Amino acid sequence: MSHSTKPVTVAHVIWSLGLGGAEQVVLGLVRHMDRSRYRPVVICLDDKGPFASGAEEACVPVLELKKKRGLDLSLPFRLAALLREHKVKLVHTHLFNGHLWGRLASMIAGLPVVSTEHGMDQWRTGFHHALDAVLTLKNSRMIFVSKEARAFYRARVPAFKSRDRVFFNGIETARFSCRVSRDKARAQFGFKPDMWVVGTAGRFVPEKRHDIFFAALKALRAQGLDAKGLVIGGGPLQDSVESTVRDLGLKEHVVLTGVRQDLPDLYPAMDVFMLSSDREGLPITILEAMSAGVPVISTNVGGISACVRPGETGWLVPAGDAEALALAAREAYSDRAQTRLKTDEARKLVKNEFSVEAMTAQYETLYDEVLK
Repeated sequence: MSHSTKPVTVAHVIWSLGLGGAEQVVLGLVRHMDRSRYRPVVICLDDKGPFASGAEEACVPVLELKKKRGLDLSLPFRLAALLREHKVKLVHTHLFNGHLWGRLASMIAGLPVVSTEHGMDQWRTGFHHALDAVLTLKNSRMIFVSKEARAFYRARVPAFKSRDRVFFNGIETARFSCRVSRDKARAQFGFKPDMWVVGTAGRFVPEKRHDIFFAALKALRAQGLDAKGLVIGGGPLQDSVESTVRDLGLKEHVVLTGVRQDLPDLYPAMDVFMLSSDREGLPITILEAMSAGVPVISTNVGGISACVRPGETGWLVPAGDAEALALAAREAYSDRAQTRLKTDEARKLVKNEFSVEAMTAQYETLYDEVLK
């Protein structure tokens, strides 16, 4: 594509710019696209969401369609009208709702579509997969954020096979290079310098298994470690998370921050980052923690082993095993020299292989291909 031509408008279609890895990927992409070649817009099917400002500050328009409750049959037509109005040439859809309505609208508007699957949705039924199989015929390309996610969907929707690729997620590494001191980050939560803070971040949804995180924290405290929990996030399981904390007698030892947009300033408060999920694609939070120099302990699910490499960049344990998480955390605590080596390697790995620049370059090359 010659640089003298006008930039091509690419629309990212997603439910909302709320808390979540897919949303962070969209923000990273639209902020880093080469504006001489591409003009990004974000279209939210529901409302804009709390993170929309991250796009708008970079002069990226964020539009909202406020989908009606239930089956909103006007939605694909309203979306198609918006695509035409903004002279969109390529549609990039994210997550199930984005794929469903975005592909339908693209059919109506006669536009090519690229779709990114960010995780592995166990909740999708045979009906969802059948819908996917039909609508995928509209797709120019299907992108998966890990080989594991690709294998998961290929098994359920064989139609994906001919046009799928794996692109790893990337993050804005510069945002996570320690902007605040450990003491300053901890002060707002009342953590004393000698307390050992185990952190996590993510939506309160079943697959994140916060119950396992809290069980591991309780095990660490039972071993005589003054361990505290710093839990960033919110979501549908808020009540259940709060009652788990109470039931395990951890109320004095856990801080629930709610949804926060200043994550780069919160990671330095953590002595270790722990992810207890039983399903993932390639979690953005792990890349962020690694980039911020926080040791990472995670369950070995989805594409996590691509970045958390045991003995090199972190610790991996089986899903659902709170004892194994606690054991790894104990090891990180006891052998600080080894832990420091791992975090240094982790930081380098993210910078070299999981940067937003690398991810954006891959997507731009893909857009060029599709538009040809």
